[in-house]
Parts: sequence; C-alpha cells; structure tokens
Amino acid sequence: MNSQEISNIYRIGKQAENKNRPVVVSLTTQWKKHLILQNKSKFPSKIYVKEDYSKETLEKRKQLMSQLEEEKKKGNIAYLKHDKLMVKKPGDNSRDKRRREPSDSPDQTTQFKSDLAKKVNHPRPKMQKNTIIRPNILNYVEKTRSDPCPNSPKN
Repeated sequence: MNSQEISNIYRIGKQAENKNRPVVVSLTTQWKKHLILQNKSKFPSKIYVKEDYSKETLEKRKQLMSQLEEEKKKGNIAYLKHDKLMVKKPGDNSRDKRRREPSDSPDQTTQFKSDLAKKVNHPRPKMQKNTIIRPNILNYVEKTRSDPCPNSPKN
C-alpha cells in the first residue's frame, strides 16, 4: 500500500495509560478498502479491522442482529449490508437470472453443405520470376567477425 492511497489517519477516544486507542484510516479508493476488508483474517492476531459506520447505522445494525439470528436459525442465508438485512433462501441462485438463455445452434450438416456450395476456388497469383529484390537490413550486416578498426596498428 502506498502513502498516496491513504487520505487521512487519526486516533479516536481519550488517551489512557494502559490502553491503545483505535485508529481510523480513510482511503482514496473503495477498491482498496474492499481488498483490505477481504484479507483482514490474514493480519496478525492483535490487529482488528472493521468498517467505521455512523452512530445511526450502528444502532440500526444492533436492532437487526436479533432478526439476523432468527433467519439463520430458519436455515436461510442472512447477512447485514450497511444498515439493511439481506436474506436469501439456501436454494436461491440469483446468478442464474443474469445468465443468457441457451440458444439453439443451426444444423451443422446443412450449414456445411451450403458453405461448400458457396465456396469457389480462386487460383492464387503466381510470383513472377523477374521480381525486384528489395534490400533488407540483413543484407548489409556482415556475418563474419571482423576487426572494428582494420587500419589500426597492432602492438
């Protein structure tokens, strides 16, 4: 993480002798925040990472915790998303709604025969024997190793 990705860092709460105060870190991009929250279990044991919600949101989340536990006991998949309770049934696949409907492909045999009927053999133009050879950089490079300065005196 670069220092350019951090917008602001500050401690909250009153300073006490034997107590560490929490640190609030503001990041420039949401992408980096999600990456950190996804990998928070890989941090050392004494480092805790969680999202900083407003007081109103925290109160609403506390009220929804009882409903969350009830839904989980029923066997549903339930989680809190910001200040809302999200509930899904275990067999509910919402990803299937976004999938494209399978399309029927055309009959391969009829398509292949029609393609052969349309295809006409065109003869390729033959290369003429008296064509001009265009210069290439490799024509100018000498392949043998030679003395860079042939007129220099040898000791």
